[in-house]
Amino acid sequence: MKGFIFFLLFTYINVAHADGDLKESKCNFFGLQAEMIMEYRQDGVNMGDVIEKFPSDKELVVSAYELPRFNTEENKRKSIQDFTNETILKCYKE
Repeated sequence: MKGFIFFLLFTYINVAHADGDLKESKCNFFGLQAEMIMEYRQDGVNMGDVIEKFPSDKELVVSAYELPRFNTEENKRKSIQDFTNETILKCYKE
């Protein structure tokens, strides 16, 4: 499933580049990466394994793992959404 999501991400990036909106596509891509990383975090995946999957995003992985892991699905989903939005916002501010 995660491989399919990555395929969709790269397809989205290529289409967005064709439209010339590089900043938006870059920030949305970072947001999708952040979402996947935080999903791993909330699922209890070992941080080292996540860094292996995202070697160029160690800083983002560390940021995710500095945040608490939740037990309820509602809190996990909120944490994932908040982390995703914070990542996108930070990208747009750069």
